[in-house]
Amino acid sequence: MSTHAINNVVVIGGGLAGSLCTLALVKNLPDSVNITWVETEGAPSTDILYGTVAPPSFYGLFLKTGVSEPDLLLNTGASLSYGTEYKNWGLSDRNWVQSYSKALPNINGIAFHHLVRRSLDSESNRLSLDPYLMASTASLKGVFAHPRSDHNSPLSTAEYGFNYHPDNWSKYLTDIALLQDIQHINSQVAEFKRDENTVKSVSLENGQTLSGDFFIDCRAHSKIKANASLADWVSGRTVKVETYYENSKQAETGSRIVNSDENGWVSRTPLQNQTITVRLSSSDATLTEAEASNSPSTDSLITQAELGRLKMPWVGNLVSLGHAASVIEPLTPAPLMMLQADIERLLDLFPVTNGMDVESREYNRRFHDDLTHKNMFQQNFFKTSDLPKTPYWLAASSEPTDEKLSVKIEQFENRGVVVRYDYEAFEEQDWITLHFGLGRIPKRYDPLTDKIDLHSIDTILNDTKSAISEITKKIPPHSIYMNRFLDYLRKKYV
Repeated sequence: MSTHAINNVVVIGGGLAGSLCTLALVKNLPDSVNITWVETEGAPSTDILYGTVAPPSFYGLFLKTGVSEPDLLLNTGASLSYGTEYKNWGLSDRNWVQSYSKALPNINGIAFHHLVRRSLDSESNRLSLDPYLMASTASLKGVFAHPRSDHNSPLSTAEYGFNYHPDNWSKYLTDIALLQDIQHINSQVAEFKRDENTVKSVSLENGQTLSGDFFIDCRAHSKIKANASLADWVSGRTVKVETYYENSKQAETGSRIVNSDENGWVSRTPLQNQTITVRLSSSDATLTEAEASNSPSTDSLITQAELGRLKMPWVGNLVSLGHAASVIEPLTPAPLMMLQADIERLLDLFPVTNGMDVESREYNRRFHDDLTHKNMFQQNFFKTSDLPKTPYWLAASSEPTDEKLSVKIEQFENRGVVVRYDYEAFEEQDWITLHFGLGRIPKRYDPLTDKIDLHSIDTILNDTKSAISEITKKIPPHSIYMNRFLDYLRKKYV
């Protein structure tokens, strides 16, 4: 087969994946590559499956597209966030904050969580990491401030992300993308025309036919009428997703709050002037009278979502990304992190010529690893023995445990060791926080910890808590900080 350069790229799909992918390509590919964006019907009912929280790492992708923090806060209603507070998780009603925090310090070469574990021999009430994490404590207190560069301040250890409305982000990114040098078409896809694995052209319902060298499918899996990929879809559980949007004067807290109940879990995400409530349950669940009375009275959006993935997202000259490649329930930031990984992986491996076997093999390998690692973190929430025996929880907890996750749990439960694999998206501190949050306290601690007497350990722990507590008292409530910061941004940029 003769080779030629990739000159014409066709992106198919609307919503968050389509707009973000298009903008990322036009900002990071050479001008010699022509981009056509076929914006298919928007999918707000499925875009909510990307979640409503963006971790700090996601901001790096925005910077690659030329979108800054002021852009997001002034134009999309997003708010600053320290993470997610999980409440009443399981039958033991466990509570913790899965915050965006830098790693806890090592003390004399000993990981901090081993000191916490050692202290249990003297004080059995030290089961939570929240008091030792600046972002977690501030989140529980409902206060916020940007991190400081002064490494002596506990605020230097706090990181933050964004609470966001997927539809608002999609609309804003679309507006920016349409200002770029691209061809833009609004239409649904009728048919893909192929020569074996190679897509030659795509026929649209508006009567147009588009040829191209490379095709990118960003449509939601449930919205795909004309299937683009030749790869098999590996089906998982089917869940019901109910979404409510309520207007509010201001965000009273910076954290998303997730509560578990008999039928599944419910999240409430505060934005600048709106709160998004997402209720996720088994596909055949009906609300109890108590749950119905606690649901917002505003209009709801209800959809069913089939969790799963493609075996190979890149086949021939077509790559599927976002929900066209994998669907994960938005319990954590994992779905949005997967979209980020898909786009950054594509930018890294974008083909130079139509001979793209090497790129596609590496893309598919990394996709599999990325998805495995993100699913492990999600699975960890369900690997406890005290979950309700109802359809949602039984289905989630009965999914086969990945061997890598089994090793992680075994090593932490027995020795407090945090096992890490190459290119994991969730950091070591994320895993430690989640293990402790689930009540997974190591049976043994690092034996080097015995070199420090208990009084010294207590002093270290108390000093850490006190320093965080004292600075927390000086930080303004989240709503006040957001209002002041927005006023500052308007004066500077508007």
